[in-house]
This record gives sequence, C-alpha cells and structure tokens, in this order.
Amino acid sequence: MGFAILLASVALVLGPPAPTGGATAAPGRDDTATLQAQLDAGGTVFLPALPNGQCYATHGLWVSLDGTSIVSDGACIVALEPGPVRLHSPDGDPIPADAVFFVNRSSDVNAAPHGVTIAGLRLIVPRSASMFGIEIYANDVSVEGVRVEGNPIDSLLVGGRANGEGYSSNVSIRDSSFTGGTRNVVSVTAVQGLTIEHCLLTGADDTNYLPETGHAYGNPAAGIDVEPNAPADPIVGVRITGNQIEGNAGPGILLALPPAPATAPSVDISGNRITGNGLKTTPPVLGGIVAPAGQPGLTIGGNVIGQNGGPDLVR
Repeated sequence: MGFAILLASVALVLGPPAPTGGATAAPGRDDTATLQAQLDAGGTVFLPALPNGQCYATHGLWVSLDGTSIVSDGACIVALEPGPVRLHSPDGDPIPADAVFFVNRSSDVNAAPHGVTIAGLRLIVPRSASMFGIEIYANDVSVEGVRVEGNPIDSLLVGGRANGEGYSSNVSIRDSSFTGGTRNVVSVTAVQGLTIEHCLLTGADDTNYLPETGHAYGNPAAGIDVEPNAPADPIVGVRITGNQIEGNAGPGILLALPPAPATAPSVDISGNRITGNGLKTTPPVLGGIVAPAGQPGLTIGGNVIGQNGGPDLVR
C-alpha cells in the first residue's frame, strides 16, 4: 500500500522507550501483604517512590473495590509471581491474581468494580514471574502515566473474564508506555468503550510458550491484538488514536474479529504512527494493521504506516 502520510499537525506526545535498568527490588523483599491490605480497604492508595532506585516487590494484587485509586510519584513495583486465587471461571478453573494489578471482583457474589484509577507507577515484570502487567475486567477504569516493562505475557489485557458481565466498559488508557510482551503488548478480548491514546506500544517478541503447539513461538506478537475469545464477546466503542506502535514481532495492530459477532463491532484507528513492526517470521500474520476484509464498523485512516514486515494495511 506504500507509506501513508499523517497530517503534520498531528503530534505524538511520546518519547523513546523507557530504560529497563536502574531499578531493583531488594533480595527477599515482598510487600504483598501490606499492599493487598491497603487495596482491600479501598480508597486512595499512594505509593511513594523508594530511595536509591529501589522497588516494591509483590505477588499479583487484587483490585476489587469501587473507587479505588492507586497513585504514585514514580514508584516502581517488581512482580514476583501470581497472587492468591479468589475467583473461578464458569467451568471451575481457579483464577489467581496473575498481574501486578488484577482489576476484577474478588468473589462470585460481588459485581465487577467501578471507578478504578492507576497512575504514576512503573511496573516491571520479569520473565520468571510469568505474569501480566495490568489486567482489567471492570468498569470505568483509568490508567494514566504508567510504564510496564520487562517480559510480561501481555503488558495490558482488557476483557471480561469471570467478572459477572462478560466484558469491561469505559476503560481509558492514556499517556503510558508498554514496552514488552511475550504474547502481545496489549490484548483486548471483550469491552464496551475503550480508549488507548498517546501511548507507546513496543516489544512484543513472540516467545510465549503455547501448550497447544509445544513451541515458544507462533503468538500474535502484536502491539495491540483485538481478539474476542467468543463471538458473544463485544468489541464496541474502541478508539486507538495518537499512539506510537513500533518494534513488535508481529503486526502493529491486529483485529482478529469473528465473521459473525453477536454484537456489531465499532473500532476507530486513527492518528497513530505504526512503523517497524513484523520483525519476525514466526507470528501467524504480519503487517502494519491487519483487519478482516469487508468488516463493517471499522474506521481506519490518518495513520503513518510504513517500514513494517508485511503489507502496511491488510484487509
């Protein structure tokens, strides 16, 4: 398709990828009990930055109460491994807190939380933790000024797993950087109302182990993978705008939508810079933006797309 030129008046409020060095957790440090107790009390949890580049360290944390805010002046948190099980899937599988912040209800009798804010934090997920950065299965959630780095499965996942509603709603992701993912950088599986704006999305490397194939390759490895788990999972009101999406093993943006979804999708992809993706041949598809041919409800335009492995736009 060639190189699509974006109007010069559109600027991305982003810098280069954040450095991954210079911040560590002391050997044996574990702040899980203290942090989880604060989150279970609700309200605003302020985490001050620690001196000398030190980080908090924690197992996965449940964020389950309405109106919870987790804010900081730049503190870092290193992931240890998944936290406790508080939910079960409809088929009975235990669900642990396998993200640094696992935003979901914490009991089958409760509703998914509303009004959660995560801001000003740096989350570091080592490969050994086998975790996500942030998982959102909730409503009215804002993530702003957050950095997720390291080797998470996904830096960010938005969906509806076991939250009682089957989807998240009114989720806003702004002015953040997500710089790693062994499966994808960002995965979206079920949502009604999602904005991803002015973010850096880079570093999907296609190294997540897939039990069905027995290989640690063949993942989508996308900057953003919008892929419902079932035709009934909605993908509605999704806006991906003003982002820098680069340096991913697979496509910059992958829209893997079913041919006959239960709810008509609506996705707007505009004003993004999508360059230098498709770095490996192992992901199933490559390109700048990969979307279903003839799919209604998709608006794609005004993006800078070029220098990707595979076509700039596949439809």
